[in-house]
Amino acid sequence: MHCPLCENIKHVEFSSDKHRDYYQCNNCELIFVSPNQRPLPSDEKARYMTHNNDDDNEGYVRFLSRIIDPLSNRVHESAKGLDYGCGPNPVLSKLLSKRGFDMSYFDPFFFNTRELLDKKYDFIVYTEVAEHMFDPQREFEFLFSRLSGNGTLALMTNLYTDKIDFDKWHYKNDTTHVCFYTEKSIKWISTYFNYKAEVILPDLIFFKK
Repeated sequence: MHCPLCENIKHVEFSSDKHRDYYQCNNCELIFVSPNQRPLPSDEKARYMTHNNDDDNEGYVRFLSRIIDPLSNRVHESAKGLDYGCGPNPVLSKLLSKRGFDMSYFDPFFFNTRELLDKKYDFIVYTEVAEHMFDPQREFEFLFSRLSGNGTLALMTNLYTDKIDFDKWHYKNDTTHVCFYTEKSIKWISTYFNYKAEVILPDLIFFKK
């Protein structure tokens, strides 16, 4: 079994619960679920449908809005953006459109408009998606390839630190979360793909050339 981010074959048994086993890569420190315990696509979609992530959920709107100001300060007013993995309701895309950005949105389960993935974008927002990815190296490679020359990838995901009790961590209890990133994981992505990583908030990182 290899690490799904850096492909290193050396890892340690990190944790386990009644549902899954977790391993940590010795190289990039990604924590990942055993491949044979990943959810089926039908289970993933069913789980996503239970989320109350719509325009009327004020808490969710506030949560997403944290990305808007820092992104607006780093891209030009007419920038074209892609909300990748937007879920059944592209709330962030709507919020960014109100700011004047030319937004598109894609989700493999709900808005699978594949031709959008052939285009280049000034920025891509990747909010609460990376932790769901079975093959994060391939996903990041694809996302970076869709950025224009000076484009920005805005990643939002909860990073694991040694201050967190993993066994009690709510974030790992979502059965669709299969990868958990650490500060070293972010540094590996930055180095491997030659993008500078700027930590905006503890769970928000911008990648830019």
